[in-house]
Amino acid sequence: MTRRNNILALMATGSLFAISTAAFSQEAPKPSSDDATVVVVTAQKREQKLQDVPMAITVAGAAQLERQQITTVRDLDRVSPAVTFVDGAPGGGAGIRGIATQSFTPSAEASVGIVVDGVPQGSVNVSNLFDMERVEVLRGPQGMLFGQSASAGVINMVTKAPKIGDTSGRLHIDYADHGTAGSEYGERVAQGVLNLPIDDHSAVRVSAFYNNTNGVERDNAIGGDNQNTDMGFRVRYLNNITDKLKFNLIADYDYQKYEGNHTFVFRKATSAAVVAALAVCGITASEDNNTGCSKYPSNETYTNAGLSAQFDYEMGDYTLTSITSYRMRDLGDHNTLDIVALQGDGVYPQLLQDQTGKLRQASQEIRVTSPAREKYDWVAGAYVSRSTYNNHGTKGLTIVPDPVATIQQLGDYSVATNTAAVFGQLNWNFTSQLTGLIGVRASQVTVSDSEVFTKILTLPFQPFPPFAPVTTNIDLLDPTGTSPGPHTAALSTTVNNMSGRVGLQYKASPDLMVYGTLSRGFKAPQINDTVFGNTPTVVRPEIPTSAELGAKGMIGKVGIDVNLFYTKVKDYQGQSCVFTPALTCGATNVPEVISKGVEVDLFGKPLPNLTLNGGFIYNPVTYPDQYTGSDGTEIGGTQMTGAPKYKFNLSGEYVVNFANDYQGFVAVDTTYKSLVHIYPSTDTNFDVAAHWITGAKIGVRFPDRMTTLALYARNIGNTPDPVNIYPGPSAGDYQQIIGKQGLRVVGISLDKSF
Repeated sequence: MTRRNNILALMATGSLFAISTAAFSQEAPKPSSDDATVVVVTAQKREQKLQDVPMAITVAGAAQLERQQITTVRDLDRVSPAVTFVDGAPGGGAGIRGIATQSFTPSAEASVGIVVDGVPQGSVNVSNLFDMERVEVLRGPQGMLFGQSASAGVINMVTKAPKIGDTSGRLHIDYADHGTAGSEYGERVAQGVLNLPIDDHSAVRVSAFYNNTNGVERDNAIGGDNQNTDMGFRVRYLNNITDKLKFNLIADYDYQKYEGNHTFVFRKATSAAVVAALAVCGITASEDNNTGCSKYPSNETYTNAGLSAQFDYEMGDYTLTSITSYRMRDLGDHNTLDIVALQGDGVYPQLLQDQTGKLRQASQEIRVTSPAREKYDWVAGAYVSRSTYNNHGTKGLTIVPDPVATIQQLGDYSVATNTAAVFGQLNWNFTSQLTGLIGVRASQVTVSDSEVFTKILTLPFQPFPPFAPVTTNIDLLDPTGTSPGPHTAALSTTVNNMSGRVGLQYKASPDLMVYGTLSRGFKAPQINDTVFGNTPTVVRPEIPTSAELGAKGMIGKVGIDVNLFYTKVKDYQGQSCVFTPALTCGATNVPEVISKGVEVDLFGKPLPNLTLNGGFIYNPVTYPDQYTGSDGTEIGGTQMTGAPKYKFNLSGEYVVNFANDYQGFVAVDTTYKSLVHIYPSTDTNFDVAAHWITGAKIGVRFPDRMTTLALYARNIGNTPDPVNIYPGPSAGDYQQIIGKQGLRVVGISLDKSF
């Protein structure tokens, strides 16, 4: 019998044993959410009160998401102090407690898993948040229940379900004009929701959105602002087929188009040639520069779509759940990328790439959940998935100053990841106050990389798109012509792993719970794929082990969570980039990374008219001693790339009731980050200084509470907050990637329900 069969047999045996013992215990009461300060989560695959779950969790409900205008995954940086983002990383690029995916091979997996309505998104994750019930940020390794793409944590999203017997709808609009009232870019956001009953046991909910921004970047070579558009919809169908069988069908679609982006603009320039070229285009390099100079700005299109079906069947007191899903992501036919974004009189050629890509993912989960009993409860299940990524086009660029040519690698490559796992968790109540937990996940992961490329060519510079006919073909893999192409490379690796969690929690009083846990996570291996003929190599799995001590309590109507954590990550999957003068990056294992610190979360209503959500993290997470950065300098002991040592979030709303039942409100949210290293180097030009970013909203709710009108501003101080910083094409030059979070926006918001 294979290992996979052994795993499935063990899971089945354990489930049958657990079911057979059900009659020996009594059922405990289910969580109640009558109190507005009680937050219900599904972090352990069942509904529980937030304050009863022995792990660090930040929860943003629908009201907070709307108050802070959280419309994208990246906006969650303003919700949880532990959350950071790495530009371009798989699965949305999120990091938790300083641990994030910082390698960009096609087989790289996310360190923070994104799960939507029970479906792990992998690298085909949703980008837009709309019509959400809540978002749960689970901190620390979550591989035991959520799998290998959760070595640092999980962002668990729950969308709003259809309401049977209810006909209702909602329209939400945000509008900001570039240049009006100090707005540094324009945005148009429209969201619509319609809930329709079908009969007395089924209903459908249709949600749609349209997001458009302009002016986050500007192009002085051709004139005009960039335009980014994201639009899509979700359809949820709910059918209570019988009193024991429930069926959920969810389909989503998302189309993204990015026009006129440069990706890189100049943050600092010292070389005379670059300074002169920028001057020709009317640009001065600076920290707040968002303007490039390119006749060929980037144009990208992406299509995401997914379909999932969930059955929940009550077998007596037990619930059998099956979730089947299929997700896809397509990269458009012409994905041009101008790295230098500098047209100045041919000083540097336009460096461009063109590629198409298709990512597919299918998964199946089956689990059994016991009732919450006075003595114990458990959950056990099995999970399988397969994801594939196929890419065609150029695969690597070398920057060489004019008049020497660029270098292109032309070909195809594909990556496949197959996963099979079984998992289970048991909670045992030793007394009415003391509970122990133990959980385990056994998994097998196979990662394969296959590449076929025809030639690596030196090409005279040509405008793009499309490529002009090549007149000089030199195969750099076969310069003598003795081994004609096509050239192939392939590598596969299989890893078996055991992840788990053990812990104790003690209910000291009705308003205070303390806990301690020890968790072991897992992040699958990846293939360091071929670049310019290099032999592919295996990047070993990333294995985090984390200890956490915490306390959760209520003081009046305010919940406070405090925890200490210490995580040791073995074989951290990092990235090493060198600009010589090409920007060449490759994945690598960092022997050991330590993340430790303290976190504080609070939520609730300290006053009848005041709602608060906030948190703080102190998180020294450093490179190991004698670790060499991308520029060859020693960076051991320095803070990890992208991770502030201190971060603070606070959001709140205060309401005032006026005559005739009108209600005014003022909402404020603010985020503080200490100094952040953006690139693995001791060069301080890659640092983003400590800063605050603050937003505010003021408005009125009409007497029927169906209409809300508000004015809003985000990043009121217009504080620069670059997504990334890279070395420029010459020594002393630095380029950055600008995001909308680093620019002020001022606009008006309308919300109408019916």
